[in-house]
Amino acid sequence: MDFPRELPMQFSYKYPTFYVRECYPQYHEMIMNLLKEGAQVVTVTGTSGVGTSVFFAYFLRRYSMEYFNITIITASFETEGEKSKMTKVVVWKAGVVIGQAEDQKSAIKEVDRTVIKEARSGLIYLYDGPPNRRPQNAQMVCFTSWNKTWFSCVKERLDRPKLVMPSQGTSGCCRRARFQDARPLTATKSADCRPSRAALPHHRRRCARMSVHGWKFRRESARCDLEYY
Repeated sequence: MDFPRELPMQFSYKYPTFYVRECYPQYHEMIMNLLKEGAQVVTVTGTSGVGTSVFFAYFLRRYSMEYFNITIITASFETEGEKSKMTKVVVWKAGVVIGQAEDQKSAIKEVDRTVIKEARSGLIYLYDGPPNRRPQNAQMVCFTSWNKTWFSCVKERLDRPKLVMPSQGTSGCCRRARFQDARPLTATKSADCRPSRAALPHHRRRCARMSVHGWKFRRESARCDLEYY
């Protein structure tokens, strides 16, 4: 697949094309299901070098083709100790760049502010690398390697799931993910809109039902690969 050369990335990608791994379409479907069902932040992570940044490019291409009316704010971040610094912002609509800024903090903020005002048909943030905080005005997907600081920012909320990508060459993991997650999440309104803090899971879910801010999510398969914090 052709690589979108204007895409801001935490680590630069030098090639004009990239390989679409077997698991990419399945993880794309999982993310889209979570966003449709109300997730505010979806984090895609894995071990260092697993390829979350390349999947970031794949997700942008797919999302741009399927939702051409939605404004997409993409940004890259570099880590400085326990904090992150936004290094570049590129704004897309229908697969075309409509704004960008690099390095200068004021210019980046101005692009972000202008786009938010004009994004009448919808807005989503796609971040490569961990930000210091999540956007407040739209949903976000964050593609990052394991980062304790970012995970602490999005913990203890069931509408902030984390998906762990399989390492390169583990086709078995891809097959397993496809089997477990091919069927979509379905949602029904729950009477109890706020589950108790003690009930929040802090480990990988292996059950078929969960409550997320008043919605009960039921995965048709018996297991899921999502983690919640």
